[in-house]
Amino acid sequence: MRLSEGDGRKRFATVSEIIRLIAAAEKHKRAPYLADLIRVAVNTGCRRGELLGLRWEQVGLEANTLKLEGKDTKNGKPRRVPVNQQPRAALLNRSVYRKENCPESPWVFCHKSGVRNLTIRGQVGRRDCLARAVAPVDHVLGDRVRTGIDHRPQRQNVG
Repeated sequence: MRLSEGDGRKRFATVSEIIRLIAAAEKHKRAPYLADLIRVAVNTGCRRGELLGLRWEQVGLEANTLKLEGKDTKNGKPRRVPVNQQPRAALLNRSVYRKENCPESPWVFCHKSGVRNLTIRGQVGRRDCLARAVAPVDHVLGDRVRTGIDHRPQRQNVG
């Protein structure tokens, strides 16, 4: 038996907050995947867990889609998520990273060793400005960021 979902949080990240967050993530060497993860999340509406569990076999760069299986989604229903230019570029960055560091890894967002990232927490130092942003990012990604960008196409794909 599943409990019904509540209304969720009503606060969403602004465009300027997202830009600052991505800029800080790009400078951080301990979490080289983080800026790409944020770009994909912001532009697709995928949840943090859906992205951290994303495998290359689910990425359709030719069709510009992500295929999420029911076991990967909160509501248990499979869905295809459209990918626009920004997340596509982020996924291509991850592809280059994989080729250079961990060509055998099935995970899109992985460590240099190819091991799947299970969380975005703990990837940065506590005193770092990005560390202060990690907790809000956890919520932002989980809440499916809505910015000033038109997200109507993604809304139908959010499960």
